[in-house]
Amino acid sequence: MNKEDIRINDITRILLGDMPPEFMIEVVIRVLVVYILLISTMRILGLRMEAMISRNEEIVLVTLAASVGILIHNPDRGLLPAIIVVVVVVGIQYLNNWIMRRSPRFEKMLLDEPQTLVDNGRFKLENMRQTRIQRERMVSELRSRKLINLAEVQRAYIEANGQFTIMTFEEKKERTGLCLLPDTDTDFRNEQRYSPDTYACKVCGNLAPENAKKCKECDSNNWEKAVVTD
Repeated sequence: MNKEDIRINDITRILLGDMPPEFMIEVVIRVLVVYILLISTMRILGLRMEAMISRNEEIVLVTLAASVGILIHNPDRGLLPAIIVVVVVVGIQYLNNWIMRRSPRFEKMLLDEPQTLVDNGRFKLENMRQTRIQRERMVSELRSRKLINLAEVQRAYIEANGQFTIMTFEEKKERTGLCLLPDTDTDFRNEQRYSPDTYACKVCGNLAPENAKKCKECDSNNWEKAVVTD
């Protein structure tokens, strides 16, 4: 398109571009075909679109989006190449699933394994570094489960699909641990009950007496009074 062909009052060009009006009907047909193609592919592969997906499934979705997206509005591209891409992607996914059912080693190579992030009221800092889960991200997730005290958490995992699984102690008893409330919420923090002689490491949640200097677990010297919950 030449510069002189661009006019701000050219409504037809703004709405239709260089395409004839009849192409809008073809766009509708293309959208319907691509929509049916994607829905059929999702049903065949059984992808969990409503939840967090694995890395392998994410690659499938990106490949599908890249292959069919441009076809909707590009009259120079036919639908057959996209259909071939979908068939190949479905075939590869089925092959991966078939091999993974027979080879745990291959499955571990393609998919992440669950990692423990909290173990008996303590953050597993090394695992958090390996999974690139920030401490505040983990604390936020625990707060979303209405937890105030880290000591209430028996185990917390990051699953292969990126979701968190949090298990609290079933036995109801008084527990002392790191307070999970934000430092900025001083009013709510002041309402909590604290241990008079036990402190919690603000980095890993390890407990120690008042005169402790460095945390034995993470070498931090950042302490606060441990919260007590029933």
